[in-house]
Amino acid sequence: MSKYRFTEIKSESDIGRFNAFTDASEQHSMFQNTSWADIKYFWDHHYFIVTDEKDGIVAAAMCLFRKLPLGFTYAYCPRGPIVDYRNQELVTFLFDNLLAFAKKQRAVVFKCDPRIFVRRYPFAAKEEAPKRENTDIITTLENLKLKHKGFTTGVSETIQPRFEVGMEITPDCLEGLTRKTKQSIRGAIRKGAKVKIGHEYLDEFMEAISKTEEKQNIKLRDKEYFRKFTEVYGDNAIVMITYINFPEQIEQVKKEIQEIEEKLAGQLSKQNRHIQEVNLKNANDELVQLQQDYEKEQKDTVILGGQFALIHGKQMELMYQGNNTDYLRIRASYLMYHECLKMCIEKGIEYCSFGGVDGTLDDHLSRFKSNFPIIVEEFIGEFSYVFKPLLNTIIDKYLQRQM
Repeated sequence: MSKYRFTEIKSESDIGRFNAFTDASEQHSMFQNTSWADIKYFWDHHYFIVTDEKDGIVAAAMCLFRKLPLGFTYAYCPRGPIVDYRNQELVTFLFDNLLAFAKKQRAVVFKCDPRIFVRRYPFAAKEEAPKRENTDIITTLENLKLKHKGFTTGVSETIQPRFEVGMEITPDCLEGLTRKTKQSIRGAIRKGAKVKIGHEYLDEFMEAISKTEEKQNIKLRDKEYFRKFTEVYGDNAIVMITYINFPEQIEQVKKEIQEIEEKLAGQLSKQNRHIQEVNLKNANDELVQLQQDYEKEQKDTVILGGQFALIHGKQMELMYQGNNTDYLRIRASYLMYHECLKMCIEKGIEYCSFGGVDGTLDDHLSRFKSNFPIIVEEFIGEFSYVFKPLLNTIIDKYLQRQM
């Protein structure tokens, strides 16, 4: 008889124990907290724990089940299960029970992508990235007939990105930003970018998202999806927008031009005169651009970008960002990231995840995010146990786009 006990939990007190265990684990993630099931309300959800008499809870898994035609389901354990993958007896017991449950639910496939790192290193060291670790865990799971999808690099090849980047947060981390990044942040402010934070700006955030959708010919999430986050996570769901007010900025630039002209009317060294002449030309060019933009938009205020972030424990996740590509010259994205990092410092957050990137680390997103001192996190990858091979082939690509 096994020393372990597998239990599906449903009571509020047991759900509290479940979250306490998963949140305290080194493998913790927002995807293995029961609040995530409230976001994925269109999936059925089940919470499982494994206990033993000595240590209490020793493993946990939140599994989502998507209903399919003809009574079938699609089973997924996001960034889980949470278990000591070195304990083969425990891992075998857990997965045997999870797969048996999934089979009873008529699952076509059971998928999981444990929050296990195989590599973690500074982006600046990407050319000499360390050797992969924890690869023996792949063998452990493959012995249980789960198929590893491999060390994929494309951000969309798996349900959750296999590569993510983020930044360690310390009280002085902003001081370590590069000169170029600091200049971009100051430049965004000087060009009139302003920030607002609050759930009341959800419509403006959706406007920024729509601009990204139009530019990239993709469909992200609708307003109801983000509203659900604000309902479930409350103040830990962050809605941020950047915008520019044309009349205010036009007056500011006119004032700047006047100040430069006054300097040029005085006594200046040849070098300083050249600097001010360059400044004057740039300011006049900016004024012309602003006046043209104002005439084109026919409204005082335009949304430059939006950021949706989530705080879970000591981590902030930058989940979705939208940009008005007509105004990329203002570099409002730098300002949004800076404001998120400031918020992390103020709230005692220890790590800010910038989200998924391609494993090649040479895509546009990677290059932009590398303007900050980021760390690359490479996960072990996705595993599947296929119950119905033919049906799985048909539905897999369709459902993956809707996770």
